[in-house]
Amino acid sequence: MNEPAASAPVAAVGAFRTPWLKIIAVVLASRLLLFFVGLFTLYSHGVEAHLDWATWTDLSCRWDCGWYSGIVENGYGVASTEQPGATNWAFYPLMPLLVAGLKAVFVGADLRLLASGLSTGLLVLALAMIHRYARELGNSERVAATSVLIVAFLPHGIVFSSLYTESLFLFLLVGTMLSLRLQHYLLAGLCAALLSATRSNGIFIIVFILIQLWLQLGSAAFLRPWRNPYPFVALLMAPLGAFAYWTYAYYQTGDAFAMATTVRHGWGWSWEWPLGNFSLFWKTGTDARFWLLGSMFTGLCSLLMLRYRWYAEFAFCLVVFFLIWGGTVPNSLWRYSMVLFPAWIALARLLESRESMRMALFAAIGLVGGFVMHAWALQLKVTI
Repeated sequence: MNEPAASAPVAAVGAFRTPWLKIIAVVLASRLLLFFVGLFTLYSHGVEAHLDWATWTDLSCRWDCGWYSGIVENGYGVASTEQPGATNWAFYPLMPLLVAGLKAVFVGADLRLLASGLSTGLLVLALAMIHRYARELGNSERVAATSVLIVAFLPHGIVFSSLYTESLFLFLLVGTMLSLRLQHYLLAGLCAALLSATRSNGIFIIVFILIQLWLQLGSAAFLRPWRNPYPFVALLMAPLGAFAYWTYAYYQTGDAFAMATTVRHGWGWSWEWPLGNFSLFWKTGTDARFWLLGSMFTGLCSLLMLRYRWYAEFAFCLVVFFLIWGGTVPNSLWRYSMVLFPAWIALARLLESRESMRMALFAAIGLVGGFVMHAWALQLKVTI
């Protein structure tokens, strides 16, 4: 008589079970596709390339990979000889610290290969959590699986297997949001603190934490934190990673905000109202148009969160867009926006019962992704 009731929790747990093998297979398939496109590109342009790890490690390291490699090998304080005012203080420390740790353990191993392995492993973990997050938001298994596929095959996805911060940022972002939704406040705080030590915009996770706590606790409890302070530990811990980096920069240079100083003088970055920048970006050239259109597509997908009432996720994405669109330098707008995974979950939900649109999306992802990987292999500016 009691057997159906007893089996209900088991069924509920099974509905949220992570399909690890499928996720690993998706990651491997996406990396192999990138590798073969890059390999063919190099070969067709007369560059010596072979089907081996050396070619992969070479392909995985472009642009900012050189800056991060320099931090791992030589620490902070290195300036560019070709870009006046540019120093490696522009890059936050957590990713180079992790790679340096691996380098100390695996003595003699290729730094780029270690970084690629770390980033790819973090991508697997991040996709597993994205799958769980999609289900936690009340979506079907189909939506969760589609979300994983979208992120794994995103154009410019090579950065998810490079000495870049994208995989680490994505992993910590999902970790923070998922932990907070599951009310694991200490774990959420730890992930948030590490997130703010990964990239400058990581500190804006505070916006998500504030709104999510308001929704979870209610206005009365939120406005009286002394009655139950434990949920607020995530809010207090979130900026600690950034504070630690700023403190280190101050003791090394006398400028706590050395990052802001060097991006202003070395990259010419300053902030203006986003709407005024759109016209500027469009007139800058083809590369800037690609970055702008890619980030605007992510922004449009983010609007779907309002339809599904994912208000905390939308607020976080909105403040990130406000920052990156406000920068007068359009470089990397697409790369900065591609880690905003709630937008891809929202897109997957929109396409749940629209099979033709779903197939069209993946066809477009494949075409654009092939073009971007071709450009990345040739180190064209569009892939910055």
